[in-house]
Amino acid sequence: MKKFICILVCILAMNGMARSQSWTQKSPTYNYGRRSASGCTMNGKGYTGLGVTCDNIFVKDFWEYDTVSNGWLQLADYPGNGSADYISFAIKGKIYVGLGLNGPQVCQFDLWEYNRTTNTWTRKRDFPSTARYGSGCFVIGDSAFVVAGSHYQGNDYLYDMWMYNPATDTWKQKADFPGGKRAWGTSFSIGGMGYFGLGFSSTYTQETDFWKYNPVTNTWSGLAGFPGAPRAANCFVADNTAYVCFGTDNTQYFHDVWGYHPATNSWNLINVPLDLPERTACFTFSFSDKAFIGNGRNAVGVLADLWEFNPGIPFGIVNRDQPESFRVYPNPATDKVILDLPASADLNQTETDIYNAQGKMLLQKPLLKKRTELDLGDLPDGIYFVKVRSGESNMTAKFIKE
Repeated sequence: MKKFICILVCILAMNGMARSQSWTQKSPTYNYGRRSASGCTMNGKGYTGLGVTCDNIFVKDFWEYDTVSNGWLQLADYPGNGSADYISFAIKGKIYVGLGLNGPQVCQFDLWEYNRTTNTWTRKRDFPSTARYGSGCFVIGDSAFVVAGSHYQGNDYLYDMWMYNPATDTWKQKADFPGGKRAWGTSFSIGGMGYFGLGFSSTYTQETDFWKYNPVTNTWSGLAGFPGAPRAANCFVADNTAYVCFGTDNTQYFHDVWGYHPATNSWNLINVPLDLPERTACFTFSFSDKAFIGNGRNAVGVLADLWEFNPGIPFGIVNRDQPESFRVYPNPATDKVILDLPASADLNQTETDIYNAQGKMLLQKPLLKKRTELDLGDLPDGIYFVKVRSGESNMTAKFIKE
């Protein structure tokens, strides 16, 4: 069937046979669960550790995950100071871990290099600015960028950014983050660009703004804001798409996952199995064709699980010469919302779902007309997402009921 473009929508495009996204539970993580850990990948394997246990103990064990054997191997303990909300990244066959918290309100600024061949750690040059935790971190080329974070004194959040060059073991200050003071933001890199946003501002307000950093011009530019509820979120990258997932606003935990597509500066809602628990403060491993997410915490407690995500269908926009629109209005809505489908939508294969801000599906029904009115009378006021599935394509839009 035809595939189409829509406003506020990312359309799933296919090359060849259709494949479905999948989530698969893997071997539980090492010896016990924890929160506030980070993860990185090197030579086809995942690395994580440290963090805080369910007994609120700050630990420093370090582990390697083999994606082929689905097994964990314990490595030399981390000798540094910070154990929670630290940064970690891999460059040229070495892993780097640093900053973070060592117990309540004790921020750190040390940085360490891990050599997998010798299973040893070497201290590198300390972070040259304010000690911190909850910073964003992304790698572009052979350098790592550390942005914002918290000094953990009241709302003493930060907005500066620093570049670390492992080859010279040097730090250099770069352009400040223009979104203002921020901690627990979402960060990643794709295509030689860095991305950062969401998180908590210095007033402890949850944010949805999203920004791109260009290392060539040393400049930031604003992007399409995150369409989900404001939060501190987790993130991983697979198949040149960033997946911003789960998270918390400190009053609730979210269960939704959103794909961000740099090529089109657009977002779409991703299906998540109900048996995959919501979480925050977890670790992720990102590979070119898949990703892993594990541990963290939610309302039940600290988690010790691991899940593999296969992106399946690649995302993109097709049929640029025949733009058509998908409309959801009025917005904000009161007792009803109207869906206008593109002319090319096949009503024999079209259904709609409505999700709340936590990613829970509340309504599902087939669409029998190109213009359909949905009754919202039983839904409480709040933020919702409507997802229309038309054959092999998906359209997603956000609306507010008030």
